[in-house]
Amino acid sequence: MSVWNLFTTLSTALLGTMAGTPNQYIPSPEDVLNVKQILAKKGKLPLELVDTIIDSAEYWVKTTTCRTNGEVSILSGRERENKLLLRSYPLGYFPTKENPTTLPMTIVDEYPSIRSEPWAESGDFPNNATEEVIDYWSRDAIPRGEFPCRKIVFTIKSHDQGWGGPPGCRGTYKGSSTWFDVGLETLSAIRDRDFHAANREKLLPYFYLPDPQSTNPEVEPIICTTRTISPPTETRTTATEPPETKVEFRHGPDPGLGCLQRNRTGTRDTEEHVITWSCTDNVMDPDSIDGTKLDAEGRGRATGNGEYVRNLKVGDVVTLWGKARYGGWVNYVEEVKIDVYWAV
Repeated sequence: MSVWNLFTTLSTALLGTMAGTPNQYIPSPEDVLNVKQILAKKGKLPLELVDTIIDSAEYWVKTTTCRTNGEVSILSGRERENKLLLRSYPLGYFPTKENPTTLPMTIVDEYPSIRSEPWAESGDFPNNATEEVIDYWSRDAIPRGEFPCRKIVFTIKSHDQGWGGPPGCRGTYKGSSTWFDVGLETLSAIRDRDFHAANREKLLPYFYLPDPQSTNPEVEPIICTTRTISPPTETRTTATEPPETKVEFRHGPDPGLGCLQRNRTGTRDTEEHVITWSCTDNVMDPDSIDGTKLDAEGRGRATGNGEYVRNLKVGDVVTLWGKARYGGWVNYVEEVKIDVYWAV
C-alpha cells in the first residue's frame, strides 16, 4: 500500500471515531499515543506524517463541560447583567469521575458554574504549586506543539425577551442587546490549606488534586483554583461614607468585535448556535468580506482570527459569559456547552 493510500485509509478510519459523528468516541491521551505508536512502528511512518494523519482526522483529546435542563435569565442592571455561565477544565487536565462536567442550569456552586472573584493584583494570588501541576500535566497528557489547543466548540441555546429593538431589526442579529462573550482564566494551585480556608469565598472556583508529596494525598490535596485574565478588572470607589474601594470585572456596554454570539433581536423562540473557533482560523481583517459574514451570523467581526485558540497554554481555562443591557432586555439561556479539543 502506498503512503498516500495508507494516509487516506487511516484518516477515514479515524474520522469515524471523531466526536460529533454517530460513534461519539472520545479518545483519551493514551488512545491517541497508542495510535501514533502503531502508525510510526507498524506503518513505518515518520512522526511528521503521523501527526498530519492525526490532525487530518481530528483525532484529538476532548474535554467537555455543559449546563442544561433549565433556564437562566440575565437581566439588565449593574449587579445582574453580566453572568458567568460556564467554564472548561484547565487545558491539559483530563477530568476524573470526581469532577462534575454536566450540570443542571440551576446548579451554581460546582466548579463549571461557580462565579469568579476579581483580584486587585495577580501577585497577590497564591500559586505555590502551579508550576509543579502544569509540569505534571505537560508530562502526563503530553500536549503537542506550540499551539496544543486545536479548536473550541461553543453550543448555546437561548433567546431574548421576544419584543423591542430598533426598527427593522427584529428577527435579525442587528440591534441586539443580549449576547455572549468568551473569557479566560488560568490555573493557580496551592498547598496552603489554611490560606484556602481563610479565603474560601474569594478563591473561586476550585477543585482538588491528590498531592504526590503528601503522606496522605487524598486527605491533604493540592487545591486548584483559577485567576481571571479576561474580563479585566478595574478599581472603583463607592459613593458611600466612608468610601470603599472595590475591585470589579470590567465589561463593555454593547456587543464588541470580540463578541462570541448575539441573540436574534425581539425573538422569543429558542435558537441553538454552534460556534467553532479553530487554531487555523485566519480572518485577520474585521472589515473584510469574511468579517462582514461573521457579523451577519451574529458573531463579532474579530472572532475569526484564531488567536484565542492559538494562545491557549496548559493550565488555561475557557469561560463563557452571558450578558444583557438596557431596560427590558433579558437573555434567556437554556443550555451552554464548551468542547475543548487538544492534540497530544
